[in-house]
Amino acid sequence: QHTGNHATDEHAGQMITYTPFRAAHLESLTPQAAQKAEYDAAMIAQDAYLLEGPMSLTAWQGVRCLGVAGLLPATPYRATAWLLLSDKAGAAMLPITRKVRRVMALSPYERIDLTVKEGFAAGHQFARLIGAKIETPEPMKWFGPNGESEIMYAWIRG
Repeated sequence: QHTGNHATDEHAGQMITYTPFRAAHLESLTPQAAQKAEYDAAMIAQDAYLLEGPMSLTAWQGVRCLGVAGLLPATPYRATAWLLLSDKAGAAMLPITRKVRRVMALSPYERIDLTVKEGFAAGHQFARLIGAKIETPEPMKWFGPNGESEIMYAWIRG
């Protein structure tokens, strides 16, 4: 269940609510199959509270958690983006994409980087939709939580 400050976005008559991300929200998320390894790693490590912060949000449709995302500061000008989506988020991808783009644009960062698992077509499409560009022509070996190869993307302001 979610409480606190929130913003809303209407999609197809269904209200999507955004609240500050809290680690406990992961218990309400059923991850899409392609992100199960990342989800399991976060749950096993029990360190998801480290993802909480002023640039981290949870998307809800009623009491259903559609996804969680945020920015982790690396330097004053660079952050790393993270995102876990529900297996039920498909119909809400347009407003979620718009929200992610707004948060990135309003952030203080000049560069936001993110990685996507090799072969995860929807993840690569999402990275492009938020305006990120591929930076690694070859996959980065052993980069994912279970040793998966990943591709680095970067969103650069301006």
